[in-house]
Amino acid sequence: MVSPSTALLQRRGVRVLRDLRIPSVEGDWTLSADLYLPSETPRPLPTVILLTPYRKELSMGTESEPYCSWFAAQGYASLIVEFAGTGVSDGPTRPAFVPDEAYDGVSAVEWAARQPWSNGNVALWGISYGGILALRTAALRPPALKAIVPLMAMADPGRDFIRPDGAAAGLAPVVWWGTGRLADQLMPPLQDFQSARQQERWRSRLDTAALVPLELFRAAADDSALETLKIDLSKVSVPTLSIAGWRDIQWNPQVVAFEQLSGPKTLIVGPWMHVVPNGSPFERTDFLLIAEHWLRPILEDGQAVEQGDCVLYQTGDEQGWQRFHNWPAADAKVHLSGTRAGTLVPGVVDQPYRGATRRDCTVGSHSGLWGIGSATFGLPIEQSADDVRSITLETDPLEEALTISGRVEVALGNNTPPPRLVVRLTEIDELNRSTLIAMGTSVGSNNVTLYPILHRVPSGRRLRVAVSDSDFPRLWPALETDPLEIQGISIEIPTASPALSEPAALPMLDEIDEIALALAIGTTPTWRITRDAIQDGIEVVVGSESTYLTADGGHEVFRSRQQTATVRNGHPEGTRMSSIDTQRVRLQSGETIDVKVTALMTSDSLWLSGEVRIDDEIAFAERWRGSTPGSSREVATQ
Repeated sequence: MVSPSTALLQRRGVRVLRDLRIPSVEGDWTLSADLYLPSETPRPLPTVILLTPYRKELSMGTESEPYCSWFAAQGYASLIVEFAGTGVSDGPTRPAFVPDEAYDGVSAVEWAARQPWSNGNVALWGISYGGILALRTAALRPPALKAIVPLMAMADPGRDFIRPDGAAAGLAPVVWWGTGRLADQLMPPLQDFQSARQQERWRSRLDTAALVPLELFRAAADDSALETLKIDLSKVSVPTLSIAGWRDIQWNPQVVAFEQLSGPKTLIVGPWMHVVPNGSPFERTDFLLIAEHWLRPILEDGQAVEQGDCVLYQTGDEQGWQRFHNWPAADAKVHLSGTRAGTLVPGVVDQPYRGATRRDCTVGSHSGLWGIGSATFGLPIEQSADDVRSITLETDPLEEALTISGRVEVALGNNTPPPRLVVRLTEIDELNRSTLIAMGTSVGSNNVTLYPILHRVPSGRRLRVAVSDSDFPRLWPALETDPLEIQGISIEIPTASPALSEPAALPMLDEIDEIALALAIGTTPTWRITRDAIQDGIEVVVGSESTYLTADGGHEVFRSRQQTATVRNGHPEGTRMSSIDTQRVRLQSGETIDVKVTALMTSDSLWLSGEVRIDDEIAFAERWRGSTPGSSREVATQ
């Protein structure tokens, strides 16, 4: 059977050399790389590398092959490389996001630059973890690395992901992402399944298969461990093309990383979730064409790159792309204060707002799935159900349109800061429908900085600020049960006049293009929000079922994932988050492999189980348990 991606290689005139071995600069092991080249290579080529922690044999290979082959068809040498301890690469299994991962990037860059098919100029690109690896490698400054293109990435995994904004994380790090890593590590080799070397490599990793989720759970309570994961962006000097999404889990971190870079840089922010823009179901943008146009002069001609513009998608009224010369991009600020009557008015008030409400740990489910890394579904829905369970203040209908550009600042006047704050800014239309604009979280502080946004509010609409301490299931519920109080509130909104920007155009794709067809991963998503009126609780279920052929077209894969989060008001200590992840692979050689991983997480304990069956015979079965010292997994906002 020929997979769609294999057929695409043939149409594009691209050849693939699989499992090339790259010597590690860190130890006596090698990394595995697949190399995509034009059918004819009369001259050395500029080189692009995708370094990944995910297995090329599984969905990562199927999803990435259309992109890697596209670069090859444009005249690049294009590689996908598994980092150490993953897939067919050798080396140690490491905890997630550790600094040593950068040595794998250095190994790949310097090795590729020495090959006869390379002109010696190399770029790293990647989404999510791949973007993190590009940033981390660039901080070591390997000489052959000339540019990086991180998408939806972060530079501070501790405060951006493991403990977002200092708060205890919910579904994303351990139950969603960590268990997925465990499932991939348990999967036996698919290529050369019976070979002694492949079997030895797989079995040698089983003892450490659960390292990633266990260490993520433990590290959430260890400030010193989280601090070591941060990338020193002051050392990144190569030109950088940063791609971010307003509805991505790395919404704020990717923009923060851009702001901290000192070298030549360009920023593009779209309305996307956690996905390469080519694969987005909305505002499908040709990222490949953008990246290639930006990379070509650097890698082929050696041209110096000047500071680039910032192209941002404006949400709300008059949606579309706007080009700014700088970021942050604001030329005025609107100052609002809360009144005793619960309204927001310009300036300072004599009688500030004072109020209290019962803490409600079910708030947050209507904010969507961006906070757990969903790629194509789970945009924020109408916010009223969460608003009524929060402290809310509103403006009068706006007399003039307002373009919010940057980060909204919210400050309380409490004598003692609340243990945690979650603030949402929404737009209220004529039918009283509430649409999320931006949100932010702080721990142990009266001040909350919302995530950046470019959003136009038309005249006649109102702005609403909703204050709570919950964002479930993105955050673990706070354990406090006493009322949440506000003793004064002020808001500072950065705004942009029309003179600061001009309309921009980015290359768009048809609803169905050859990249989308080549991905060929049929996915059925699940997203359910169920409220228990008797127990005053909520259950959020997120999942997907997918089927695909591996990149070489030889193996059929079916995968089912489901994560469930439950909480009851007044009983945050009873919160449970769980996961079931099953994979079935039918090998070309006839064997059937089944892998099942389950997880259950409470505030202070994590239970994992993993089982591998080959032709219905158990080949491996194990249980693991992790615990944190106490239940405090939050740290004050700095």
